Amino acid sequence: MQKLELWRPVAMGWITQGFGGNGKWYQNKGIEIDGHNGLDFAGCDGYNVRAAHDGLVMFAGVDNFNGVAVEIITHEACDIGGKVAYGKTIYGHMRQGSLRVTSGQLVKSGDRIGIVGSTGLSTGPHLHFGLKRVVPGLGGSAWITQNHENGYLGAIDPLPFLLPYNASDAVKVTTIMETIIRAAKSAVDKLKELVANKKYA
Repeated sequence: MQKLELWRPVAMGWITQGFGGNGKWYQNKGIEIDGHNGLDFAGCDGYNVRAAHDGLVMFAGVDNFNGVAVEIITHEACDIGGKVAYGKTIYGHMRQGSLRVTSGQLVKSGDRIGIVGSTGLSTGPHLHFGLKRVVPGLGGSAWITQNHENGYLGAIDPLPFLLPYNASDAVKVTTIMETIIRAAKSAVDKLKELVANKKYA
């Protein structure tokens, strides 16, 4: 089974806050979690936020905690830290009016989904990037977060799954691969044509 791999969602964004810790800050805000339940990527207001993996947009809108946010679920179950599940990535605090996707939309790694902002429970422009293991509910009608009672609302540290590349690179890789495939197909078609016309033996 393929292991989950995530492209970095913000180009040139460095991690300013890791997973865990700072629990009292959240509790003072009335949020019952043990600490920070994701990674914070610094980014100037206006930086593009890109999908970290291929998947299906399950949510694109506003919530009280993450502000303008998007949630994307992987197409297939994968190995996430030794456990088989679908991965759900969460992108929070984006700029009002910046969403480029809607619920139910299929996205590819590197697709633009929004812009860095400071909406919701945020102290300045950055992207909150979260990860949860989810499985289909009974009859496939809903998604259930595994280990929801782990103190982080089911979130796990995304850092071990991050590739050392920005999601914008995924677009370049895809474009290069598509160009190579087109060139190979064209060469095969030309060879078939030559053979059919007996111009090549």
